[in-house]
Amino acid sequence: MTPALHELDFPAMGTRVRLLASDPRPLPDARAEVEQLAARLTRFDARSELCRLNADPRPVAPASADLRAAVRAALRGAELTGGLADPTLLGALERAGYARSLTGVPRTPLRSALAAAPARRAARPHDCGGDMRVHGAHEVLVAHPFGAEPAASIPLSGGAAATSGVDARLWGTSAHHLLDPATGEPAWTGVVSATALAPTGAEAEALAKAALLAGPDAGRALLERRGGVLVLDDGAVVPAPREVLAA
Repeated sequence: MTPALHELDFPAMGTRVRLLASDPRPLPDARAEVEQLAARLTRFDARSELCRLNADPRPVAPASADLRAAVRAALRGAELTGGLADPTLLGALERAGYARSLTGVPRTPLRSALAAAPARRAARPHDCGGDMRVHGAHEVLVAHPFGAEPAASIPLSGGAAATSGVDARLWGTSAHHLLDPATGEPAWTGVVSATALAPTGAEAEALAKAALLAGPDAGRALLERRGGVLVLDDGAVVPAPREVLAA
């Protein structure tokens, strides 16, 4: 018999966080941990530790264990993706119009943004940047960015899944938050959504972002390391099942 699940749903980090557990007792502490991390790592509050670190002129500055862990995860994501998941694009992101939280800001419709977007091309690293973590066996339903039925159903056991898409944060005519590191401009690659599987949430997030930025063919190849799915501009769903090596 499947045990009953207890749920805690709350806003944080510009999205909604949903915690599920068979035992409800850890849920309040888990929420407090998420909210503490959000307050420490947000770039939309000058009092946050991240903002204070960004404004610190010293070449070496103290940082909490949480902030150091976040920086390590970001650098690991850049390493895994050859620089496509680039954590150093704050200035370009703000110049693109994402200088403050978009919570409550009307979202540009995805189809309108696609029609106004420039010619598609894969992003490139600069030469001189919806997550889930589970225990046990689960089925992940991947949301379709055009609002249709789920794009895919992916089995996941004791790991993480992450989705990066241009649909959740669209503003202006065709601006979004996923930038081409080579140009600093919003990347329109022919992929509007990428979902990746990985052992950890940080790795899944990096792979999903890189797969979207790489474009349909290279993005699918990236996801085949561990499995995932792409959704293209025209709504086509491209599965990327995990490669099975011959014995």
